[in-house]
Amino acid sequence: MTKGEFPLLMSVCLILSIVHWVKVRNAPKNEIVASLTILAVGWVIAVLLFIVPSLPGPTQLVDFIFRPLGKFLDRGS
Repeated sequence: MTKGEFPLLMSVCLILSIVHWVKVRNAPKNEIVASLTILAVGWVIAVLLFIVPSLPGPTQLVDFIFRPLGKFLDRGS
């Protein structure tokens, strides 16, 4: 991602946030909190990927978590 794409990404996030807010503003409070939390986490991940593009993806995280379990289960057989 280039530096020129970052403002575009933030603009898209802002537009999606506004559209989403219009749809959930009358929803129960816990649903609003949950959707805002998911939105904030997505925004933080987007900014982190812009700053450090070599961050590992979700498949590497799953592999890191479950590889020791797989090795342990293979030894038990």
